[in-house]
Amino acid sequence: MKILLLENSSAKAQKIIGLLQRSNHIVVPRFCTDDTKNELRLNKYDALIVDLKVPKKNGKSEDISYGISLIQYIFGGVRDTIYRPKIVIVLSEYLSCETMQSLQAFPISIIPYTPTESWKKPLINRLNYYDRLKYDIAIITAVEVEFEAVKSWGWQNGHDIPDFTYYYKELKNRDGKKLKLVLVKLNRMGMVCATNTTDRVIQYFEPRCIIMSGICAGRKNATALGDIIVAATAWDYGSGSIEEIKKTQQKKEIKFNPDPDYIALSLKNTNVFDWYTWDKIETLKSELAKYAKDKYEGKLLEVIKEEQKRKTKLHQGSMATGAAVIKAEQFVNMFVKEQNRKYSGLDMETYGVYYAAKHSTVQDFFAVKCVSDLADEHKGDEFQDYCARLSAALTMDFITKKYTF
Repeated sequence: MKILLLENSSAKAQKIIGLLQRSNHIVVPRFCTDDTKNELRLNKYDALIVDLKVPKKNGKSEDISYGISLIQYIFGGVRDTIYRPKIVIVLSEYLSCETMQSLQAFPISIIPYTPTESWKKPLINRLNYYDRLKYDIAIITAVEVEFEAVKSWGWQNGHDIPDFTYYYKELKNRDGKKLKLVLVKLNRMGMVCATNTTDRVIQYFEPRCIIMSGICAGRKNATALGDIIVAATAWDYGSGSIEEIKKTQQKKEIKFNPDPDYIALSLKNTNVFDWYTWDKIETLKSELAKYAKDKYEGKLLEVIKEEQKRKTKLHQGSMATGAAVIKAEQFVNMFVKEQNRKYSGLDMETYGVYYAAKHSTVQDFFAVKCVSDLADEHKGDEFQDYCARLSAALTMDFITKKYTF
């Protein structure tokens, strides 16, 4: 790992550097908070190890407040000005109750520094743990119902790291190769959080493939409840300009001029989903039949039974992504269908995930979503759980049976 060390004591710094270098880590020392900030603006580091009682500038007086201020700066929304390390570790002998309280709001590790050198093993173990956080595939979900649907396939709870809690598992693909998977849920819905979280997932876990699994709205009269959409492309339907048009002396109108930016999924074999003919999907649906019978009742169970009789279609089309939950057919016709009359679905995150993945080292990325409503006045959430589970079933089936690097 590449580690930035902030430590004002030369003797203590040499001890830490010697220990880390023996474990094959690269260490860059800095001795004040100003130089540390400058280094984070210029270079990427896997970890930052920081003492608390340090000076703001070289040769000036040291104080605990400077170390705490540095941590506040790192986690204070300055992502555009610095490269935030994957992990921040406080290694200090100045850990009073008051200091610990001021630090507990931040996603950091705290290790007490003592002359007995009891700090060495915890420090190495923590760094080694984060150094192993490299996964083949990352599955991203937007809301709880999607997260729980994927999690039902058996995952282990990972540790909290900055920005999110994750789950992980291992399985074998069709070639018998062991794959490491990580599962993450967004902290909130929407493109901004989707882009930011995907970026963080890529930074922490370095996956070769990003998959978004979940639910979406479908295009009315072209898709049906329970259909599956693989987002061949995604775009932000709110991107463009708004201008005022003068009709008469008294009358003016607002006109929206769209400027869509389509991002295509990345997959070596873009036709691989053609394998999922209706009979393959029926097999996945049959595995959900007992779950549906046990889980649902009344009118909803009857709707699901009818859906299970229908031949579910898999659509490979365009996903319109926007900032709001849509429950109005008129809005869809005016702002989405006008831009792309052959779109397949609508959601709030896919474009954000695609944008972050496209501008990264990720090899493959795509979204698999099941239609749980049609973005009209009948939109509800009662069908979401079933659809999220069908999407998760196809995602996991695809990973084990069809996906290869």
